Amino acid sequence: MIRYLSFPVIFVTQFAAHASAQEPPDEALGKEAYQANCMACHQADLRLVGPSLVAIAETYPLEKEAEFIQWAKAPGKKDPKLLQMPPMSHLPDETLAAIHKFMLGEAKGKTEQKAGSQYDTYKEPVRELPYVVRAFLPDASPASVAVVLKDGISLCWDTEACRFRYAWAGDKTRLRQGHTVVNLRQKPFYRESAPALWSFAGDDEPQFHGYRLHEDGTPEFAYSFGDIEIRERISNGAEAGSFVRHFTLSKPLEKLSLNLEQDSSARVSADKGELNNHTLTLTAGDTKSFTLTISKP
Repeated sequence: MIRYLSFPVIFVTQFAAHASAQEPPDEALGKEAYQANCMACHQADLRLVGPSLVAIAETYPLEKEAEFIQWAKAPGKKDPKLLQMPPMSHLPDETLAAIHKFMLGEAKGKTEQKAGSQYDTYKEPVRELPYVVRAFLPDASPASVAVVLKDGISLCWDTEACRFRYAWAGDKTRLRQGHTVVNLRQKPFYRESAPALWSFAGDDEPQFHGYRLHEDGTPEFAYSFGDIEIRERISNGAEAGSFVRHFTLSKPLEKLSLNLEQDSSARVSADKGELNNHTLTLTAGDTKSFTLTISKP
C-alpha cells in the first residue's frame, strides 16, 4: 500500500527524494508533514489564513504538546477573523507531535510581523504549470484542491468526498493557497452530477489518502472505498481543450461501471470498455487501469 501525505502538495515515502538525509527522522517528518498540511495557512512570523507559528508557539509551548494534538485533530474557532481550520484527524499522533516540534523550532527567536491588512503583504508566486493548491472553491467542501493545467484548464478535486467536481476554462485563473480568487462567472464546461462515480462504492465511506506530484507536476490522488484503493492522476490531453483522468485500481474486478452523468455538454471518451448513455462499463481485464478524456464542447 502506497502511503500518501494529505494536501497540499508534498508526497512522502520513497518519492520524497528532496528530504535531507542529514536531518534526524523526527525533524524530517515534522518538516515534511508541516509543508504538506500546514504551510498553506501558517507562516513562521506572519498571520495569513491562520495564526503564525510564533502565535502557535505561545499558545502551545513544548509542555502543551498533548493539547496541540487534541486541537489539531478537532479544532474549534478561536479567532472570529480567521477561517475555520479543517481537522487534521487523518494524521497519526506521532506525526502531529513532530509537526509541533518543528513549528516550535521555526518560531524560536522570531516575533510576529504586524501587517496593515491580513493579505496586504501577500505576493502571488510565479508558478510553472501545472500546479496544485488547496483552495476554497464554490460548490465543494472546504477540503478541496484546485489543479491548474496548461492550455487554460483548471479543475476542482474534493478531498472530503474523494471525487472530481468540475472543470473550467480561462487563461487568467489565479489561485492563492488557503483561499480562492477564482472567477467562476462562466459556467464550468464539465461538472459531474451523479451521486456516485463508482458502482462498487455502495454504503462505504470514502477514505482520502492524500496525493503526490509526478515529476511533470501532474497530481495523483489516492483514495479508497472499502478494500479497493484508487489512484487518479490528472493531466492535459493530447488535444487542445482536453484533460485526462488516469485511473489505477488496487485489484482487478470482474465487472465495473462508472456513472458519468454531467450537467454540462463536455465530450467524454474512454480508452477501454463501452461508454453508453453516460455509463462506462468495463469487464474483467479492463478494470485495473483505464483513462477518461474530457474535452471542451
